[in-house]
Amino acid sequence: MMMDLPKRMFEAFFQRIASAHKFWRRSNAPDTIFANSKEEVFMGFILKVEGAELIELGMDNIQKVVYDTDTPDDSNARSTDVGSTLRISGKIITATDGDKPDDTLKLAAWSLVPAEKADCYRKVTLKVIAADQVVREVSFPNAFVVDYTESFGDTEGVGSFSLYIKQKKDKTELATVLGGYPFSAQ
Repeated sequence: MMMDLPKRMFEAFFQRIASAHKFWRRSNAPDTIFANSKEEVFMGFILKVEGAELIELGMDNIQKVVYDTDTPDDSNARSTDVGSTLRISGKIITATDGDKPDDTLKLAAWSLVPAEKADCYRKVTLKVIAADQVVREVSFPNAFVVDYTESFGDTEGVGSFSLYIKQKKDKTELATVLGGYPFSAQ
């Protein structure tokens, strides 16, 4: 437990720096005469889930992502029992003024698909974007939901969600981790 405290402090520190940097960049940005059609991207995440329906969550929804390569901790050599997981958390945005609702409801529906149906496995692509670069692109072609949680309160204004997914273990070799290329908002 004590080992997690420095890690959490480190993460909180860099989240504050990133938040302050975003505010400073926006408030000190020069006035422009010509608008750029490409929206300026500072840091964020884009999730795309392909299956029976398309699920897309963007930079407004996703707040934190944790990628993990999971192997047994009691192994004395490199194990063949390797798994890949993603933990994604963020906020549920309420549709107002005729806006399209976010796709968190579709995530909740996906979490309820039983194992007997082939649609419980879907292709998931997550992009981590910073300074117009794709820092990481994690792709699971056969992902399934392990846990999905939503929480709401009467004072927050919006709800929050947490999604825990895994790549199907016998298809782990098909999971990919890429990065280091320019971001294109297509």
